[in-house]
Amino acid sequence: MDDPIAELQDAGEAKKVQDAINTITGDLIRNSNAYPSIVRDLPRIATAMEKSIKGGNYKDAISRARQLEQHIEAFAPVEESAQEAKLVMRHRLLVIAKLTS
Repeated sequence: MDDPIAELQDAGEAKKVQDAINTITGDLIRNSNAYPSIVRDLPRIATAMEKSIKGGNYKDAISRARQLEQHIEAFAPVEESAQEAKLVMRHRLLVIAKLTS
């Protein structure tokens, strides 16, 4: 999509992100000893970012995306499904980055 706001509001894309958050959360729970402490806040920040998007508060979503960027970089998934979920989150961050350009 060429329109980042339309993509952020797309129900299918939002569902993919929610599924990714759930997958990452499960991976973090099952493999918590393998991750640095910074990564443990990843699901909470991603959920807050999605709530901001859903509410149309893109300024807050951009702020959360900046926080999430650091956390997602530190996240090196153990499970293959979580590796794919990380890619979904990275795509979401790229779409949000288009709002600032």
